[in-house]
Formats: sequence, C-alpha cells, structure tokens
Amino acid sequence: MRTAYRPLLMVLGGIVGGYLGYWVGHVAGWSADAEWPWHVGGGTGAIVTSMVGAVLGVLLVAVLLALPALLSARHLRRAGVTTEGTVITRRDLGARMAGRHGRRQQYDLLVDVRLPDGTRRPLHTTQWLEPTDVDALLPGRAVAVRVDPRHPDRILAEAPLIHAT
Repeated sequence: MRTAYRPLLMVLGGIVGGYLGYWVGHVAGWSADAEWPWHVGGGTGAIVTSMVGAVLGVLLVAVLLALPALLSARHLRRAGVTTEGTVITRRDLGARMAGRHGRRQQYDLLVDVRLPDGTRRPLHTTQWLEPTDVDALLPGRAVAVRVDPRHPDRILAEAPLIHAT
C-alpha cells in the first residue's frame, strides 16, 4: 500500500471510531439532545466515549495495516525455501512499532531473486525491519531470501549473504 494512504486510513478510523464511540455513550445514557443518526448533542460521558472510540479506531487501523506483513513473514520463516537475491531498492514506508528487540521500521524492498526453478525475477516485499536489519539490507547487497513454494512471488529478505572463499 502506498505510504500516502496510511495516514488517511488512520484518520478515517479515528473519525468512525469517534462517531461510534459517541453513540455508545448515547445508548449508555450519557448524552443530551442527540437524535440518531446525524444529530449529535452534548453530554460529557458521550464526548469521553467518543474520544476513546477515536483512539481505538486509529489503533485498530494501525494494527490492521501492520498485520499482513507480520503474518506473511511468520509463514515464510516456517515454510519458505531459502535462495539468494540482491537488494535493488529499499524504501522506508514511515511506519514504526516496538518489537521484542527494540523499534522496528516498515520498508518496501525490491529484490532480484533467484527462484527455486533457477530463473531470476525482481520481486517486492514489505517487511518490518529491526535497526540491524536496516543496515544489512542495503541496495546492491546479496541477501538470503525465503520464497513461498506455493506462491513464488511472496518473499522474505533475511540477511546478507556471505560467500565462503
């Protein structure tokens, strides 16, 4: 997904979450002068639930945007076939999250991959990288790549490839 759409989706998640949160507060009896669906009234309790709903909406969208890349990487670490590739481009997508070993950043990588059938093809992958991985996956560097045997267009770039001399 393009980087420009992420903030827009998160703002929309906050708007929808805030709207739904307000009406939860209304159902709980914490609002005044409200008429479903568009006439929002006052009431401190409903306003507070609206703010909580907005924060939860933003967090939900953030999780939903991060989840596909995390689940794909987990699957490829378990079932992927190891091959080699060369990083062509690396683009920071601007997303950050805390991980077990510190902060992670989300990157889009274009990697020239040697597929298990021997052909080479440039493939994109979106990955969460730790700071040490960011330094290791520089453009032009040979890397170990895991390829999904059932879907060869799904890859995971892992570590710099070290050739024995």
